Amino acid sequence: MSDRAAARNIPVGATRPANIAALQPALIEMEQTPPASIAFAGTVTREEFARIQSRLLPAWARWYVFYPVAVVVVLAVSLPGARLSELVVDFAAFFVLFPIGMALVTQRVRAHAWKQATRLNGRVHGAITPEGIEWNTERTASRFEWARIERVARTADLTLAFYSPRRAFFFPRSFFASEAQWTAFNQAIAGYVAR
Repeated sequence: MSDRAAARNIPVGATRPANIAALQPALIEMEQTPPASIAFAGTVTREEFARIQSRLLPAWARWYVFYPVAVVVVLAVSLPGARLSELVVDFAAFFVLFPIGMALVTQRVRAHAWKQATRLNGRVHGAITPEGIEWNTERTASRFEWARIERVARTADLTLAFYSPRRAFFFPRSFFASEAQWTAFNQAIAGYVAR
């Protein structure tokens, strides 16, 4: 048997376990090491902006619609000499008109805020690196180290990296070209902030 034939007939178990054992730590490190840089770019849509704003609000502020309702109920109940029939009519009118008015005001305020934000920011682009977040707009450029990022919040199509309790870098799914990039980004940012 020639040397080549002998080399091909080496039993698999004879040499491979040693080779695999030697490579195992390197393979594990490669799996755990995030890419050197993951780029993102895009412009926030109106719907994405509304979701970002609602995530930045404190939990109690999301229920702002009910505060005036509570005030009206307390005032109506505490009025001396108010008759039940008058209160029912007043409450019915209030509970029909108030939600309509609040919906119109909220829609107008959100539209104005979105226009202002897109005018100020325009297209956003940058990257996350092992050092931090590089965030660039048409007017600004900034870099935040991971130590300054307090926490990361994630939904199915939005990731927020908070650098203060109510301020965050926003990364909608639309900023990434593929699902693989989106997944790699979320795994990397979770790893960087968890350190």
